[in-house]
Amino acid sequence: MLLSRSAIYTFSVAFTALVFTDPISFFGWSEYSSIIKYCYTAVAVALIIMYAVKYNSVNVRMVAPLIALSFFVMSTGVFLFNLINYGYRLSYASAFTSALLFAAAAFIPYVVIDVDRILKYLRILFMFCAGLYLAEALFKLTSFGRAHAFAPDVEFGRSIVPLIGLCTAILQRQRLLACLFLVTMVVAVVARPTSTFILAAIICLPLTLALRSQAIGISRFFSNTVLAVAAFSPFALYFFFDRISELIQLAESSVKSDVLGAHSNADFRLIIINQALRQWVDQSILIGSGLDGNTTVFIGREMPNWIDAHTMGLATIHSDFLINLTQSGLIGYAFFITLLYLVLNSRFRALRVAAACNRPLFTLISVSIIAAVALITYCSVNPFLQYYYVAHPIWMLFFISELAVAAALSPSTNRDTPPNFHPTAGAVDPVQSAV
Repeated sequence: MLLSRSAIYTFSVAFTALVFTDPISFFGWSEYSSIIKYCYTAVAVALIIMYAVKYNSVNVRMVAPLIALSFFVMSTGVFLFNLINYGYRLSYASAFTSALLFAAAAFIPYVVIDVDRILKYLRILFMFCAGLYLAEALFKLTSFGRAHAFAPDVEFGRSIVPLIGLCTAILQRQRLLACLFLVTMVVAVVARPTSTFILAAIICLPLTLALRSQAIGISRFFSNTVLAVAAFSPFALYFFFDRISELIQLAESSVKSDVLGAHSNADFRLIIINQALRQWVDQSILIGSGLDGNTTVFIGREMPNWIDAHTMGLATIHSDFLINLTQSGLIGYAFFITLLYLVLNSRFRALRVAAACNRPLFTLISVSIIAAVALITYCSVNPFLQYYYVAHPIWMLFFISELAVAAALSPSTNRDTPPNFHPTAGAVDPVQSAV
């Protein structure tokens, strides 16, 4: 069976559509959100077990998926230990719950990848998600929408999908489709002004143009630079907090206040960052808090008014990079950065193969690279991974492209036709294993 007809692919696409349909907010089913998360986790784990039993093999060369799986397993183990012994219910496993889809790639030894069909389905999915996101933004721009909506603000985390959709349309030179995504992005920014979205667009759009021109070397350098800046920013803030904080305040106020006409919360974020860095040093530089799931810091001393609205005086750390550093220390943080680096590195290696013989494959891998850079950008200034349903579409793209990369870089690849690819909807070689 083709990848586009596999159980895990169908589940991934269906859940992405469900996220943007957003029945929890529409019907006010917030009390069922935990049940949905546990069901999601159960399905993802069941799929991994199914493929592991069916193929009885693990591709140890897929290091990035195995690192993601290790983070989930260790975080879940710590959560269960703390729950049983201390009744402690916080968990860091949520940050890697949707990464289970990505981890499943390591348990699928062979797959026929129908690239054209997958690109078509992704395009339709991005259009569907962008349409719903646009409708939500327009509805919440009205006084009636703000008064009656379960959540009055547009959830900016989901804006990453229309952004990737815009980049995909640019890669495929589809102007009308690009206009649809662009309109969605503009309306979303008006409905919920956010500098994160602007920053991600500023980074991803030039990268998209470079990839469309097949400037692979420049694109690779640019992507790795983005990762390096995000990875070293916590340490730079630790050693040069005063100097860097002034630059951040200036940039944030210029974009969010002057351009978007919104209120800048840079001071609030910097207080959280400063406290998180202190917490990391006070606990353990090497292992952090040991994946205990506490992603908050106390800011009541610096902001006494915060206690009036939040009795515990706690605030969530606004950076997945910093959260990972405080949760797992230098050791876990090194693996986290390695995961992201391997995602980028393997795709750029496969990109050179695809550029010579398979344009649709080149587009698919390029989309995953853009998604990786967008994810790095969002995670650097927000707790993006903590919301598994928002991160789900990105891990889905990583899963699809990981299988494509493995096939493109397999030893039997030749310049004319990479193995395990079926760019059209025709017959499939029966010798090749199916998902």
